[in-house]
Amino acid sequence: MGPEDPYVWLEDLGSERTRRFVEEANRELEELVGARARELYPRVLELLRRPRVQQAVPLGEGYALLYRGERDSVVYVGRGGVRRVLYRASSDEVLPYIEKVRGAEVVAIHVSPAGADVGRTLIVDAEGTVLDSVEGSVWSFAYIGGVLHFVRFYRSGRAPDGVEAPVMRIVARRGGSEEVVWGSREVKRGMLLRLSYFPEAGVAAATISDGWSRSWIYTGDARDPSTWRLAVGGDAVYAPVGWADMLVVLRGAVEGDEVLGFDGRGVKKLFRAPRPVDAAYAKRGVVLLVLVEDARHRVVAYGVDGRRLWGYDPPEPSSVQGLEASDRGFLVTETGFLTPYRVVELGFDGSVRVVEDPGRWVDAEVREFWVRSFDGTRIHAFLTTGSGDVRGAVLYGYGGFGISLTPRFNPLLPLLLEMGLGFVQANLRGGREEGEAWHRAGMLRNKHRVFEDFASVAALIKGVGGRVVAWGSSNGGLLVAATAVRWPELIDVAIVGYPVLDMLRYHRLYVGRLWVPEYGDPEDPEMRSYLLSYSPYHNIPRAEERRLPPMLVYTGLHDDRVHPGHALKFVAKARDLGHRDVYLRVETRSGHSGATTEARAAELATILAFVEEVLGLREVG
Repeated sequence: MGPEDPYVWLEDLGSERTRRFVEEANRELEELVGARARELYPRVLELLRRPRVQQAVPLGEGYALLYRGERDSVVYVGRGGVRRVLYRASSDEVLPYIEKVRGAEVVAIHVSPAGADVGRTLIVDAEGTVLDSVEGSVWSFAYIGGVLHFVRFYRSGRAPDGVEAPVMRIVARRGGSEEVVWGSREVKRGMLLRLSYFPEAGVAAATISDGWSRSWIYTGDARDPSTWRLAVGGDAVYAPVGWADMLVVLRGAVEGDEVLGFDGRGVKKLFRAPRPVDAAYAKRGVVLLVLVEDARHRVVAYGVDGRRLWGYDPPEPSSVQGLEASDRGFLVTETGFLTPYRVVELGFDGSVRVVEDPGRWVDAEVREFWVRSFDGTRIHAFLTTGSGDVRGAVLYGYGGFGISLTPRFNPLLPLLLEMGLGFVQANLRGGREEGEAWHRAGMLRNKHRVFEDFASVAALIKGVGGRVVAWGSSNGGLLVAATAVRWPELIDVAIVGYPVLDMLRYHRLYVGRLWVPEYGDPEDPEMRSYLLSYSPYHNIPRAEERRLPPMLVYTGLHDDRVHPGHALKFVAKARDLGHRDVYLRVETRSGHSGATTEARAAELATILAFVEEVLGLREVG
């Protein structure tokens, strides 16, 4: 909506009026659950402070491990038990991720102030020496010919070549100054860009994506971007995954996933993957695929001729949340519902070396089930329960952007089980658990199917007498809010985090224009009508006509990806329409990329206290 939207003023986060609204919302929630949240806080903080590896990358003769815990930190682990802290976050910093810098034995450590996307990136060697520091939204680092290259995201204003933001370019950094070296003609406004570099061949590849279902790869001499030419692309997801006497490319298409090879003259199909592929890496003639089967990951190695060489199955339903390679083999970082992480190195011959394995942290049982959605499609879900009585379940979903929702560790799980709540993770359309066709079945004009899938799982839980705590964040926040607005009777408590809720203005707020290929363009009259049909913000009913379930909407002022105005406007409108059980929490120390452990603990303690209050659960000691 335009200026006629009576709540648009809440998009101005710097105004005194908005500040007063936020303060009043936080005060009201504090009066409801603040005392209980403070009681829960020490236990939540204790759980979040337990160190766990989020990511691992090869570095020299050892590895760089990104730990979550009391403070985010990057630790070098080398031979002979050597452990060295490369960087430890300050009290107001978050380390969203690290990446191996191709062409040098260094690591890029992304540092975020209070979880904002815009931060700085440190280039650090294995001794902990900071070689460079780059400000802004940047990624895909590589040293090419001794010069640091990376992708820069111009989020506002214009790129140096004059194109209006949001736009991305590959830049080279020399002596602290930057020069755009590629993308001015090829990368349009709103497109995504990544840089890959293969030092063993002296080849670079630039991947342009128009959303999450169309992409193109340009490749050539890494030192001369003027030689980069289109290798492959179109209506599929293309990703360069390594070098094996040719550029190896993963193609994800509606008809199935394939591994391709590009030798500089043309593209040929190497082999078809037996299942959808969530990640891949090719090195020394081995193509390692992370396959998705029943919403969990399996690792299988193939030759470039498609011959199966060996396989590796994690010890329990798990996800591969990190895949890298070195001259020693493939470095795999796993996670599961009961095990926070496991880092293993797989030799090119299939040998397994465990780098770190803390074992299970939760004593529980993981099962799975299927349910039929409105149109008869089978929807898979995991259920995790403890040994006590189960009186309901946290139902978690996402359903978008081709993201597979595979098993991942939730530090809050012990508390949820003590509260008598199981944890259900639903694999909805819009993800990639069944490949690109599954993704497209839940995007654009098919978005309503995602909500129907989620509602079907909720109905099953309600049908067996359980209470439903629907929880989702970001696109998952849209999912929960849209379901609660349309089928409030299926949800007992709705927890909506950092959400996209105004589907007619999302493209005008922060980087929302990037999501147009996934959601659709509100400037298109026909698409606008469809978006309006499910936009949570525009479909809040009057309370006397249909009551929303008790709802907690939470966001952070440092979220510079999904504008906090989505959450603020939704709650303001819901309250004006008579929904007194819709509450808002605004964290002043968090963003979309995360929060410090203390800020995260305070946020989660408040959410648990709200769930406990609404459901009347006994106190957790």
